[in-house]
Amino acid sequence: MTSNLKESEPYRDMQSGKSFCFLGDSITAGTEIDGIPWYQPLIPYIKVNILNLSCGGWMVTHLIEESDKIPVSDI
Repeated sequence: MTSNLKESEPYRDMQSGKSFCFLGDSITAGTEIDGIPWYQPLIPYIKVNILNLSCGGWMVTHLIEESDKIPVSDI
């Protein structure tokens, strides 16, 4: 990882103790690539709890419908 990335706000957030919740469709869920979400390469750098509320085929309307199930998180 480059020093520029280590100095970035997202990297600091990953190290900060803040929880992450990823929301999305099949790309976030990893449906088309054996269940591997797009953020998989970041997991070793995220030192906090990771939550994933995503599902293959979802669109924004699905997230709105499921908004009451979105867990409380910092990011």
